[in-house]
Amino acid sequence: MIITEKAFVRSPLTSRVTERLIRNPANLANRISGYRPFYTGIATAFGIDRPTNEERFSFLHEQVFPLLIRPENKYALDILTDKLPLFSHMSASSACRVYPLGLVVDNTLSGKGMFSTELIASLPQDVQDHLTKEHPCYGNAYGLPEELCANDMQNIVIPIRIKSTYRWLDIGTAPKTGGSPTLNALKSMLPDNFEFDGVDLAFPIFEIIDGEIARSEYVDDTFNFREWASINGVNYLNANIPDYDIRSRSVFSGKTYDFVSVCMTMYQLASSSPFEISLFSSRNISGQNGAQFTLQTRICREQVESIDNMLNLLNIGGVLFLDPCFTLHEDSVSHYYMTEMFFAIQRTGRDTYTLYDNCPIPFVSQRRGVRYVKVLSVLTTALFRNYPGLRKEAKRILTLCDAADMIHYRNQRWNKCIYFYEEDLAARIANRSIGLEELFRCYLSCVPNYGGSDSELKRRIIQEVSSIEHRTSEPFFASLIARFFGK
Repeated sequence: MIITEKAFVRSPLTSRVTERLIRNPANLANRISGYRPFYTGIATAFGIDRPTNEERFSFLHEQVFPLLIRPENKYALDILTDKLPLFSHMSASSACRVYPLGLVVDNTLSGKGMFSTELIASLPQDVQDHLTKEHPCYGNAYGLPEELCANDMQNIVIPIRIKSTYRWLDIGTAPKTGGSPTLNALKSMLPDNFEFDGVDLAFPIFEIIDGEIARSEYVDDTFNFREWASINGVNYLNANIPDYDIRSRSVFSGKTYDFVSVCMTMYQLASSSPFEISLFSSRNISGQNGAQFTLQTRICREQVESIDNMLNLLNIGGVLFLDPCFTLHEDSVSHYYMTEMFFAIQRTGRDTYTLYDNCPIPFVSQRRGVRYVKVLSVLTTALFRNYPGLRKEAKRILTLCDAADMIHYRNQRWNKCIYFYEEDLAARIANRSIGLEELFRCYLSCVPNYGGSDSELKRRIIQEVSSIEHRTSEPFFASLIARFFGK
């Protein structure tokens, strides 16, 4: 039985489901898989901050559920029953998503290139560890041999005005107990002259203090969200109020910001059907080459209006860091486009903007979540079923996959992120219409063929893959047998 948002209504059924789930300690993993929206909702309502959903759910089991079943806390159960629909779609938020963003801004304010590594050593230790050990742009995430490492990140300098105070707005900030993990991370990375606002539709209503359930700082005495709350020096604004709803034309009337960020939130702003549009065609937005930048894409009206409003919020010289993570609802099917990269759009004049389209800022969505760049390894493993001879070189092939994923990750572009080719290539593998070399060529087509170490590494990887495919190819009849009988 899957609990959906429609099931979260104030009713005896929901109370019974709630009580049964929190009283039964057995088989936590199976219960989570069947009731994920339920667990996500309660974890968010209690402001639990853990790197992954699984860790959040385990904390619920160990710390929260034993408190919820106490008779004196029945009021909390009733409130949860009423408000869970607000929370059931909100997953774990990971501060590591903004670590590269904070470094880019630090570099920019110091007059350094966006992807300079000089300042990493001055950042908090947790940030250093992530960037140097887990991030594909700053470290060797898979321990690749030196000959398979390269880095052609463009060190463009964004011209930021020197000011006594900078103001930053984060949209969809995912606040937890103690504030938003992403804004807390940025606050720890950037100078003291930064002021932060975060806006969201839902906030924690409870927190655990000294082993007891308590009302959070985000809600009033009746457990309704406050219009705003200040926590650890950051202002949190309630987007249920039109003045703070980024979809509203009157949003933040009279306020402007030097930096606006939106990460893995755009898909939540869609409520209408998508349509074909030349994005940015109504704005004077230039790419890095100075030419007008437009992009033919499918997008929802609310998403277009939200991007427009974000651009209007920028001071002259201000920068929007936009993660174009869209969900399109068509024919009762939701298509979720994950990008995991920011694009910087700077307001250069009253009606002019520059989009740094050739140097997106990749991020990793979760700590220890190495899944994010294993796209080619998964595809290639599926290819082994079509061409069993490749298994003789599996170890080396998968190492080459990791190297290819790294340079692909660094050479993503708008509408061509690391997941862009996945569906098409998987279909071609299933149809047995692609081999190993062609798979690598298609996957690395976003990497330039000339100039720079990434291009040279691409050439060497494809050359070695071609050699492997040639020497492991099977005789014609053996190939036919494998193809038709799966041997």
